[in-house]
Amino acid sequence: MQKRKVIAIDGLSATGESTLAKELAKKIGFVHLSTGALYRAVAYVTLKNNINHNNISEVLKELNKHTFNLILKDSSAVMIVDNEDVTSYLYTPKNSEMTSILSAVEEVRSFLIEPQRNAFSDQNIVIEGRDMGTVVFADADAKFFIKVNTETKIKRRIAQYCEGKNLTNEELENLKNDMRIEIVERDYRDEHRDVAPTIPAKDAFVIDNSKDGIENVLEKMMFFLRNKNVI
Repeated sequence: MQKRKVIAIDGLSATGESTLAKELAKKIGFVHLSTGALYRAVAYVTLKNNINHNNISEVLKELNKHTFNLILKDSSAVMIVDNEDVTSYLYTPKNSEMTSILSAVEEVRSFLIEPQRNAFSDQNIVIEGRDMGTVVFADADAKFFIKVNTETKIKRRIAQYCEGKNLTNEELENLKNDMRIEIVERDYRDEHRDVAPTIPAKDAFVIDNSKDGIENVLEKMMFFLRNKNVI
């Protein structure tokens, strides 16, 4: 059987790697897999069952009570926990914060390595996360690392959060300050954790996604993949 092709895309929070991975997969006919869904599902189960995240043995004990499955829907992965689609619960601020905390825990990362490697093992995939190119798929056919400066992250997150809302100037400033703290703290934690920090693989193509439009960034990625004979 022909070995599947793996394209690994890594980046810190709010860098747009998820959108780029999804659009790239669509362009080249690969399956898109966001491993963040697995980490978010772990956080969801931990919060839902009121498990103290500082007690790692209890966290792992709880995780082993549940089933975590990724299924395909419109060529993208959907997270199923105990036969329930939990997607709508995974992206709340509280769950995002718990995801960042638990993803720094060695035992949790070890727990999720095999589910990530085994997901859609018969399909060519574009897989994105925090350590795809450095740990989970260190032998990937191609690797990308997406960067975005902090101010652009805040601007994009504000636009996303404020859609359909009418905030006062004071509320907007408070939101900006809160998001700045959240983004800076989370990035620092992800970059400097002892286990699998979010850094570019030595052979990754590093792309700054702060200013270019998505089509320009995708074209750079396609050019790189063609040169490596991945597509």
